[in-house]
Amino acid sequence: MLLHPPEVINEKFLIRLRDCVVKLPEGHALKRWLRWIGSLQAQGRTLEEQTGSRFLTEIINSQFNLITDLQVKNRIIDALSEIPDETLPELLLRSYLYLMIGNVSRSDAILRDFITTAPRVNWERSAFRASRYHRIARDQAQQILTKLARHPADRTIFQLLLLYLRSYYNDPALLRMVDGIETSELEAKLDLRFTLALAPELIHFRRLLRLPDMFRVRELRGPKLPLPEQSSWVWPFMDVAPLVSEALLPELQRLESRDQLWLIYLLDDERLADLYSRKAGKSFLPGRRKFLKEGLEAEASFMLCLYKLIELGDIDEALVRKTAEITFR
Repeated sequence: MLLHPPEVINEKFLIRLRDCVVKLPEGHALKRWLRWIGSLQAQGRTLEEQTGSRFLTEIINSQFNLITDLQVKNRIIDALSEIPDETLPELLLRSYLYLMIGNVSRSDAILRDFITTAPRVNWERSAFRASRYHRIARDQAQQILTKLARHPADRTIFQLLLLYLRSYYNDPALLRMVDGIETSELEAKLDLRFTLALAPELIHFRRLLRLPDMFRVRELRGPKLPLPEQSSWVWPFMDVAPLVSEALLPELQRLESRDQLWLIYLLDDERLADLYSRKAGKSFLPGRRKFLKEGLEAEASFMLCLYKLIELGDIDEALVRKTAEITFR
């Protein structure tokens, strides 16, 4: 219930729940959650914000690919100065609005920055206190994606974004929208140098997916793909069991000192975990519970740490309390 989207929760249910939790301590998770719901409902209620939200919704659902009216264009520019670039929906909205005012290069640059960033970093784009722009873009995501796909400008960068989302994201609703958009024209160009230059790591990964297992392992053992790129873009997303050998240890040791959280995710692979534990002389994960609980203090790493703690079975009153503190504050 705590993780259920608040905007679809029945108001009568909230009233009854409020009556049930009145006598609970102020720090109780349910009581904090109710206050958080109330703060969300209070957002975006000023006349100016309501007008701005309606304006953006109208632009998203307009039939035009380019806004030439100077007054409308200036309103879009004003909105762009306010829209954050923290979450994927916000980035899509910004990219779309730049297209609408004719700035194709800026629109593509936003998407290119995203697809050349390692998935682990993009996953940290959270929405604990989602902006109204995030909510607008999330609610209108299908329309935004459709308009981005059909725009007459070159769609190479946008189609690369679709491949990125298909490769590294698993949200069913997002993937349903993405899978409905054709990318076969781009996929036929994955071997071109021009396409490789746009998003090298993503293209390397997509090329690997097309190879038979034997040739894929041979490619990964070769000099073309450095181990840091493999650990960020390849290992967690395909079967690398035939690749596991002591040759991978230097990269695992580098991550031990620089990015323990990602190393914990990499060691979901049993062969990688066995290799690392043998060399370290002890089991890896049990000693990382303290690290994961400390990671709950930062919003950027919160969800990744929470997911792993739940997976390890470390669900107790303290974890619930910490979840409530950072999610509903």
